[in-house]
Amino acid sequence: MTRSFTRHRPSTGAEKNYRTTEKECFAVVWALFMLRPYVQGTRFIVRTDHSALRWMLLMDGAHGRLARWRLRLSEFEYFVETRAGAAHHAADTISRLATPAGDTRRTPEEIPCLTLASSSRAWTIPSYKDRRDSPPVTVDRLVNTQAQDNRCHELRQEMERNAHSRYSENAQGLLVRRAPLDRVTQVYVPKSLRTEILTLEHAPAHAGHPGANKMYVSRRRFFYWESMVADVYDYVENCGTCAKGRVGGRRRTNPLRLFSPTELQSAVCLDLLGPLPKTAMGNRYLLVIVDRFSKLTRVVALPREDAETVASAF
Repeated sequence: MTRSFTRHRPSTGAEKNYRTTEKECFAVVWALFMLRPYVQGTRFIVRTDHSALRWMLLMDGAHGRLARWRLRLSEFEYFVETRAGAAHHAADTISRLATPAGDTRRTPEEIPCLTLASSSRAWTIPSYKDRRDSPPVTVDRLVNTQAQDNRCHELRQEMERNAHSRYSENAQGLLVRRAPLDRVTQVYVPKSLRTEILTLEHAPAHAGHPGANKMYVSRRRFFYWESMVADVYDYVENCGTCAKGRVGGRRRTNPLRLFSPTELQSAVCLDLLGPLPKTAMGNRYLLVIVDRFSKLTRVVALPREDAETVASAF
C-alpha cells in the first residue's frame, strides 16, 4: 500500500535522494496523514513487504529526519506487520486503477445559474423565484407594496414626528430600520410579502431547508418586522418537507457497530441521494457506492429509485 501513495504524490528534489527504506517510511508518514480522518483514534496495522521498514518504525535511537517522522507518527496507535511481496494479492490497488481519458467535449453554454434580478433597481439579494407565477422580490416591488401597507404608513408618520426614530427612508425610497445591536440597515417587510420572503429563504433547492435559528439570523441581516421571530419559527415548524425528516429522540438505543473490512469489496456501502432537480438526461437520483476497505467511491446517476434500477447500476 505504501508504494501506491508515493506514486500519487510528486517527489521534491531532496526526496529523490532518499534511500529505499527512507522512501518506504516517508510513504507511510504521508499516507497516514492523508488518511487521518479514517485512522485517527483507532488501532490499525501498517502492513509492508519491506522488512527494514519494520525496524525503522520501531527503532528507539532515531535521530534527524527519522526522529521527526517518529514524532509525527506518535499520535497514531499502530503496529507494523511484514508480509512477503508474493503474498500481497492486491498490491498497489489504488495506483493501478484504470483511469479513463479526460473529457474533451465542449462545455455547454446553457448552464442554469442563479443571478440577480434583471431590473436596474434590483435588491442586493438574489431574487429567486419559488413559483412560476410569483414575480421576483425587487426594490420596485418592495416600494410599491410598502406604499399600500397600513403599518408602513404608521411608521412613516411616527418617523416624521420623532427625529430620533429608528426608521428612515433610504435613497431608493424604501422604509428601513436601523438595528440597535447589529448596526445594520433592515428593510421593513409589509405583511403581504412576509410569507414569500420566508419561502424564498427556506424552500428552494439551494437553501437546504435551514433550521429556525439559522434562518432567522440570515433574514434579520436584511429584513425586519415586529413578529419576525415567531413567524420564522412557525414557518419552519409547519414545513412539510422538514417534518418528514424530523426524527425524535430515542431512549435505550445501542450504538451502531461497523465490522472492519478485511479485503477489497468485502464490505460495500450503498446510499441513494435525491430526489434532485431533473437533468437533461432525465436523472433525479445519485447512487453512491463506497468500498469500505479501499474507500473507493463511485457515483451513478439514476432516473428512478426502484430496486431493479439500483441493482442494475450496482
